[in-house]
Amino acid sequence: MAKKSGSHSGEPLLFIPYTQKPYLENRKKVRGKNRKIFDQLQEIALQLQIALDRNELESEQVKEDTRQFLVILQGAKKK
Repeated sequence: MAKKSGSHSGEPLLFIPYTQKPYLENRKKVRGKNRKIFDQLQEIALQLQIALDRNELESEQVKEDTRQFLVILQGAKKK
């Protein structure tokens, strides 16, 4: 049987629209126990960013996926 040609590796592509606002901005719209969940998510995002900054994640794939996840949560960093 012929093999499919192309660059698709079987993994779904992550599409992040440029106009999408950071997920954690939704924190402003919730109260009570749901607000606590957003606070926890914000703390986890901070811990992941620290791990990236300290180069504590060994896998290049995990590093890249973590960067993409943080962009979804926090938005793109402006330098």
